[in-house]
Amino acid sequence: MKVGYVTHYDARDIKPWSGTGYYISECLKLQGVDVFHVGSLQQNGEWLQRLKHRFYPVLAGRNYLAQVEPTMLKGFARQTEAKLREANVDLIVTPHPYLVGYLRTEKPIVIWADCTFQGMVDFYPYYFNLCKETIRNGNRVEQAAFDRCQRAVFASDWALESARRHYGLAADKGAVVPYGANIVCNRKPADIDEFVAMRGQSPCKLLFLGKIWERKGGKIAVQVAERLNAAGLETELLLVGCQPPPEPALPPCAKVLGFIDK
Repeated sequence: MKVGYVTHYDARDIKPWSGTGYYISECLKLQGVDVFHVGSLQQNGEWLQRLKHRFYPVLAGRNYLAQVEPTMLKGFARQTEAKLREANVDLIVTPHPYLVGYLRTEKPIVIWADCTFQGMVDFYPYYFNLCKETIRNGNRVEQAAFDRCQRAVFASDWALESARRHYGLAADKGAVVPYGANIVCNRKPADIDEFVAMRGQSPCKLLFLGKIWERKGGKIAVQVAERLNAAGLETELLLVGCQPPPEPALPPCAKVLGFIDK
């Protein structure tokens, strides 16, 4: 089987989206799938998106998201169609529903996503206080994507239920397949058991791994470490992937290792 794997970035690069897009395509290859990458799409109408990004907070007190702008997404769709003509694929797979909402193709489409647009509204930090235009555009393109896809696979039950509740996704279209780890690991369960048995019980070592401090819950990780120490359990907190803000100062139990290129 030959799959057209659609992302707006280059999914052969491990850096975008913390490697998730890269490892999804690698997962497909491990199943014997011939993957044809469609990516590195050029953004159209960028000047208009920048203008709206500045206009809405100042004049309307609302936030604007460029990622669901129809002008840009239709441009992505036309580029995707042209690239797909280079290869006779059997199936189109994408982790991003908005990339196929405006796609003109007779090929079956499978979406493997971690969330829905409406499920993120007023829930995810970047999706608070959105303008009506963004909400309308986001829901419109995702409704089109879920209506036309043959299968919508999600990384969690929560995301699947959101697709059913907000977009009327048919029961026979949806499924849950969690994303795997974004690392290469050949260890067996017995190896893991051995490592666990070898490590000491004190201090309790916690690992926070995330690129964006606020969005990934860095404050909560620090609070957990502080409470464990206050309760008498010696605890260390390792912070990997980001640089916490200077204020408030971190407690002595927290150690910042910064971004590590895996």
